[in-house]
Amino acid sequence: MKKNEYTRVYYIEFAKVAALLLLILFHFLSEMELHGLLQNPNAFKLGGISLLNLGGVNLTLGNYAFSLFFVTAGAELMYVYQSAKDRKEFYRRCILGIYPVYYIAFTAAFFLRIILDRSMDHGTPVWSYLLTVLGIDGWLGEILPTYALVGEWLVGCVLGIVLLFPLFYRSVSKKPYVTVIVCLVLFLVWEHFYPFDFSKGKDILLRAFEVLLGMCFVMLGKRVTWKGAGISVLLLGVIFAVRMPWVSTYLLTPVAGLGLFLLLTFLSRWFEGEKIKRAVLYFALSSFPAFLMHHFLINILMERVPEASLGIFGMVMMFIVCLTVIWASGIGR
Repeated sequence: MKKNEYTRVYYIEFAKVAALLLLILFHFLSEMELHGLLQNPNAFKLGGISLLNLGGVNLTLGNYAFSLFFVTAGAELMYVYQSAKDRKEFYRRCILGIYPVYYIAFTAAFFLRIILDRSMDHGTPVWSYLLTVLGIDGWLGEILPTYALVGEWLVGCVLGIVLLFPLFYRSVSKKPYVTVIVCLVLFLVWEHFYPFDFSKGKDILLRAFEVLLGMCFVMLGKRVTWKGAGISVLLLGVIFAVRMPWVSTYLLTPVAGLGLFLLLTFLSRWFEGEKIKRAVLYFALSSFPAFLMHHFLINILMERVPEASLGIFGMVMMFIVCLTVIWASGIGR
């Protein structure tokens, strides 16, 4: 890759689309259950495990999806940073890649909600619109009143990681293995003694470890072999099927995210036909607005479906409708 030239890397785009599909499926199934849309929820159980939670016995599907997203983000940011002429250029690219799409997504959701609810006044103070402008309202939504509508928590978390990224890059560039070991120790200590009444899933320092894993993969320039893919499958299988109540969810999640990323990196070589590649790159290009809008749109659609009205065929058709609407929201990105 030439200096000042960022080329979209196929295995990263492939993993990005997979992360989005997993996340959409997770929120779709969760909202199906929450809204009570299934005629017979027991029909979606296999061996005592609900098919509405396809993550297995330890993690939800959302854990896999978000971890994969952050690992993939770490790999992608490495290419963006390496291609930028300086730190200022890197920040400019990231800001232009985040804020315009976020503002468009929020504005669309805002007016759609006004049209449907006839109001947006829920007693939230006007000053909290400042948090919306900064893109951190969803991220701080647990501790402050906000007007969050779309995937703002993700925007806030990513902005924090982007801000710290040059520091991570310098450390990984000089001593990647030492950096991973030191950060692993810090990650374990921070997760164990976590001092805040704030969701660990939104914590920048914990998520930064997943980003670091993606960075190291690119920095070391390793190619995933059959052996690496086999180890990934084994790890994912154990996490999926072997109950480990003594291990924190937030410790298993990065392992699952990295394992899934390595497996998808390997599998991407088998899906490089021209038509498939073109489709993957197209959907990857519209993935960020879809990330932001998907949960909002799923809720909008499901609010209008009668309770206990869907069977298996209806659920599948509803999922197809949701996918169509979500990706249509990203057209023109």
